[in-house]
Amino acid sequence: MSRAISTTKNNASNTSTLLATDTPIIERVPAFTPITPVTPNTFKPFASPAKQTRGKWTLESNSVLVELAEAGMSWARISRVTGSARTTCLQHYKKYLAPFNAMAPQGSRTGAEAGAGSFSDLTLIKKRIQENKPWHQIAAEMGQSSEVLRIRFSVLEPWLRQGMGHRSSAVRSEAMTGFAKKVDGIFEAMVKDEPGLTLETVQGWYDQILLYSHRTRYSVIREREQEALLSTPTWTPEMDAKLLRMESEGRSWAAIEDELGRTYEHCLRRLHYAQKMKRRLHGLDGVTPHSSISQLHRHYDLLARQIWTPEIDEVIVRMWEGETESTWAMVGAVVGVDSGLCCNRYHTVLRPLFESVWSKSKTKRLHHLVGLGESWDTISSTLGLSKAACRMRWKETRNDAFTGPGKGLATSQRVAREVESCLYKRGRIERFYTCQDWDELLGMTSRTVSVQGWKRLQLDWLNQHSAWSERAENVLIQLVLRKGLSAWDEVAAAINTDARINLGKAMAARTVTAVECRMHWKNLDMPVQRSYDSRQWTASTRCSFWSAFSWCKMQQQDKEVMGGRQGYQQFWNKVAREMGMPGGGEQCLAFFEDSIRGLVALDDKTITDHANRQIKTLREKTAQQGLILRPKHWSLVFQDIVRQNKKSRLDDVEWRKVAAQMGDYPWSTHACTLDRDTNTSAFIDSIEWHWRHIHKNAGRPWSHSELKLLEQGIRECGFVWTEIWRKYLPWRTWSMMRTRWYRLSDCATRITVDEYMTLLQAVDEQQQPSSASIDWSKVVARMPEGWSMKPCRRAYESSYRHLLEQKLFTPEEDQWLLQNMEPQRNGSRDWKAAVDRFPKSGISAWQYRLRWCQLADSLVS
Repeated sequence: MSRAISTTKNNASNTSTLLATDTPIIERVPAFTPITPVTPNTFKPFASPAKQTRGKWTLESNSVLVELAEAGMSWARISRVTGSARTTCLQHYKKYLAPFNAMAPQGSRTGAEAGAGSFSDLTLIKKRIQENKPWHQIAAEMGQSSEVLRIRFSVLEPWLRQGMGHRSSAVRSEAMTGFAKKVDGIFEAMVKDEPGLTLETVQGWYDQILLYSHRTRYSVIREREQEALLSTPTWTPEMDAKLLRMESEGRSWAAIEDELGRTYEHCLRRLHYAQKMKRRLHGLDGVTPHSSISQLHRHYDLLARQIWTPEIDEVIVRMWEGETESTWAMVGAVVGVDSGLCCNRYHTVLRPLFESVWSKSKTKRLHHLVGLGESWDTISSTLGLSKAACRMRWKETRNDAFTGPGKGLATSQRVAREVESCLYKRGRIERFYTCQDWDELLGMTSRTVSVQGWKRLQLDWLNQHSAWSERAENVLIQLVLRKGLSAWDEVAAAINTDARINLGKAMAARTVTAVECRMHWKNLDMPVQRSYDSRQWTASTRCSFWSAFSWCKMQQQDKEVMGGRQGYQQFWNKVAREMGMPGGGEQCLAFFEDSIRGLVALDDKTITDHANRQIKTLREKTAQQGLILRPKHWSLVFQDIVRQNKKSRLDDVEWRKVAAQMGDYPWSTHACTLDRDTNTSAFIDSIEWHWRHIHKNAGRPWSHSELKLLEQGIRECGFVWTEIWRKYLPWRTWSMMRTRWYRLSDCATRITVDEYMTLLQAVDEQQQPSSASIDWSKVVARMPEGWSMKPCRRAYESSYRHLLEQKLFTPEEDQWLLQNMEPQRNGSRDWKAAVDRFPKSGISAWQYRLRWCQLADSLVS
């Protein structure tokens, strides 16, 4: 208690000295003065500035708080200036300072007499402070308690300039006009009451009070904040020793700041750190004599980090596992290290080193629990060990588990055996295979979640150990183009022979099978694509469909196109494009047929009325109409414009600029009727809400063009996400691409490897020059149940044969491919460079790669 009293006295005397100066309060007063007594043998540091209580508010901090609050400054900036939390400042001001501020002018006297009396009290207090009199003597002279007098002084001074620092110019001018009328009477009353006081002296004091104008205060605060941000103090051992000595002597924080040249916050944080290091040097003795402070200079290396030696580890293990019971506090006292550090060292480093703790069965059980997705708390309680020990053991042994050499999450033993047996039956495929048809695999097992995790495990391993190099893929493409789709054994043998001759030991040890070649070719030629299912359309998608349908109907010249269930594919493809769903004409037609099935008549007027009713109903059912009224293609264009207008990594967007660009965009669809005026505040608020809504609920959406780029990148670069990011999707991250690919592969295209091979063989049997002359009914007869003519044709037209047969390459393109497609440093070729070289040709990078494999010399003999 004596320590607290002495600190308060020092603070009071120091306050008198500070207030006697002419410098502004903001520059010369610390934010807080802690009065918590320091007791010996305590390991709890002082409370941080953000957690200071009401009892630690001083006269100076109250004055600064009232001054800044009346100046109209935000509480966030007040928090940074005072060093206290925003909520703490706000509650302290509302609960304690604001009532005093409101009651201060209402005294026993009224009008000019009340003002004169208040100002006279203020003058007397300032005069006694200039005479270096302590607060208890000033309080005895004025007949009030020192604490009440302090608070009153901190409130009366801001009251005299009430309204002067308001952020509104009208309020400031009105306050100054009203206050000027009182000034003359107040000054005259002061001169009469105080002998020897002149009007010039009073005017000087008044000018000093009004020195804290709105602009001046903000400039001082900005300078202080910039200095605090730019200055990064470098603490030396001598400064640490001086800080500890001054704190033990009860010096005020203002004196400590002046002596060390650091702010209050820096000194307080450094004091906590130095006291912690001091206890570490001297064991349990938290308070040492002043003479031992110099040891900090000799042992300054220990302030950086704890150096663990074999001797310290031996002492920790012997004391904790010995026959005598020892606490971590006793262990820390013996070795001279903090008890928490000793406990953490034992459980994370020393304990797992004993083989008797982790037996083979317990390690297997650990991996089994991790594979089941249990939390570390559950695993720790089940095994009877700490969470740190379980986590450390799993990290050390996860590569040795049954799940293979992958780096990722582990699955359970039963699920791994189940998946392994499925793969074994499908073609004796190795555990670290490359590209399996995940539709078949997910159909064989009911453990979908575990299989997805197992798939992630394999693809993680493929990121670092690619099974198919670009040369092996090029060999595969050349052999398929020359030998067809029936000689898979020869293809596999040629790829393995080429790998042993031209590739390294790691690739030579990795042999491919005929089934792997067959599967990998299907994934190269026809990668996973998302199919648009009309049954899963959201309300916004359905509203976009009917809006696009109505617009296309008005643009359609031939009225017979709307002949009920008879519609041209070209019309529905146009509707799908307007919806932002290229290639979804069949889904649009199926949705339209399901929707009009209950109509009495199928004429144009009935269908048009039905479309209008659907649009109205969907808008009324959805509360968030702003999202419903945005078609998918509108949203994609809007998102591209927003990404271009981001000013920084903080996602700051100039929404007015985005709205202007949306108005300037050449809309050629029905969306142009949605927003007539894009400069209104309502439209700006709606697009900002639309952006936040899609990122809050669905994340960053993927457009159809982005999905095609992702598929093309995986086709050409494999699962090297950094290469895909660099060449195709630089605005995405590798984790976003990998996650999206998992979702796509789980809802893969409807064609499997067997169906793909059957389709191409059925087309080859007819030997027709183009797809238009193929009898697709015969192809459907060869396909499994559920296939129709249009899906068969669409799947064939996306295969390599149709792409090569229907596209004519110019001599210039052939020559450029042969001359410029040289391997880079990593052995890969930049196929997208050909697309950039011939942007108007409309040829994809996969087509250029097929053409290069046709023209280049054979890579294998």
